[in-house]
Amino acid sequence: WNDLISKREYHPGVSELRSGDRHFQDFVTNLCRDTEGEIDDKAYERLRITLGYLCHRRHKESQRKCVVLMDRLDDDNQIGKSNGGTGKSLLIRCLSEVLNVISLNGKAFKKSTEDRFALAGVTEAHELVSFDDASERFSFESIFPHITGNFYIRRMRENPVKIPGSCAPKIVITTNHPLEGSDISHRRRQVLVEVSPYYREILEKDGKTPADVHGGMELCGDAWSDHDWNEFYQFIFDCIQIYLKKGLPKQNEESANYK
Repeated sequence: WNDLISKREYHPGVSELRSGDRHFQDFVTNLCRDTEGEIDDKAYERLRITLGYLCHRRHKESQRKCVVLMDRLDDDNQIGKSNGGTGKSLLIRCLSEVLNVISLNGKAFKKSTEDRFALAGVTEAHELVSFDDASERFSFESIFPHITGNFYIRRMRENPVKIPGSCAPKIVITTNHPLEGSDISHRRRQVLVEVSPYYREILEKDGKTPADVHGGMELCGDAWSDHDWNEFYQFIFDCIQIYLKKGLPKQNEESANYK
């Protein structure tokens, strides 16, 4: 219980949030720009619902999913290349300010005997398990039971630990590649969110990082003011609200390049 308590304070002030910078909301909005650089309202709502799902401990047995954050490939020449730099991992790091997150090396998670202990660091206090930067050979099938069943953890020289599905941590994968497996068993366990290359493109063009774009401060960093933190928390609360109202998307709605 103590591990789930945030050490930060929240000072609700709706009137204060009506004006001023909205760094986190702008960051999430930029992840949803279309090929013309305009905000894709449908993609924006999808990402907000997904964030609400990840940030809420509600488990509906028939709707347990793994969220897959993947770069949207607008250029055919980028297919099969590891580009990255779009803000996916940064988004998960920001979520660690409201969730107890454990980040695992997605590239190292493949079909091998060593993977039996890949989740050894997960505890009952963790709310989100993040496989960061998964390769195209990521063994998604290996985590089927963890997504829809009880969450078993194997540790060396110990009996397996079972976290009941009703309170198991949720799972998110960040990747630059489409994951293997397109049958119904794979698809029904995934919520795919394709992320705009907005931040990679401005880095390549102008040398600007997300911190440069958002007031010269790291997102969810020490330089943030009370206003910035309040705006961040309020946005997360709004995402949870829209998730509870609408539920997860029914279809993955992949882009043509993803297919």
